[in-house]
Amino acid sequence: ALRWNVILFHGSHIHQVGDFDGVAQASFEALRDHDSDSYYEITLRATDSDGLTGTRTIQIRPETVPLSIRSDPAGATVSYAGASVTTPFDHDSAVGFRTTVSAADSVTSGGRPYVFDSWSDGGARSHDITVPATPTTLTASYLENKAAGRSATASTSEPGLGPGNAVDGDPATRWSSSFADNQWWQVDLGSARQVSAVEID
Repeated sequence: ALRWNVILFHGSHIHQVGDFDGVAQASFEALRDHDSDSYYEITLRATDSDGLTGTRTIQIRPETVPLSIRSDPAGATVSYAGASVTTPFDHDSAVGFRTTVSAADSVTSGGRPYVFDSWSDGGARSHDITVPATPTTLTASYLENKAAGRSATASTSEPGLGPGNAVDGDPATRWSSSFADNQWWQVDLGSARQVSAVEID
């Protein structure tokens, strides 16, 4: 009689995949939600008609591929497979591993604030990926918040709701004009700057 036992080792714990009895060949589907820190241990136990037994155990480790996560500017906090890491980040990932990558919504570099713009693969700020069979680089791109902390003026303001509130980085504050037509607000960027997007929150 033949008895197969399959165990998945993942970090400091194990998952019992299953037992397969009475078959000369056994098969199972590899789990795609475990990375390169996991491996399978397969044990075959054979028992003959006299009750004598013998066992053999092998390990199957995943095929890996280099995965690089970058950001522009560098130094952003990103989440890979539930772990918080800082770019640039390099890892040998399991081919076919399905997981989630997430980028911080804002970063500070050189004393200036930046806001998330896009991932190089077109995914949302937080999105699922499947690690391909070829070396891959994912880059999170950020845009400088050129207006943050700059001098702002307006046609009119309500008490306590001055124009500087619009660029103070605090989502709990805001600018409000008088209730009249033809109101305006402007910010001095300090010099001629190229602006690729305007976001009003």
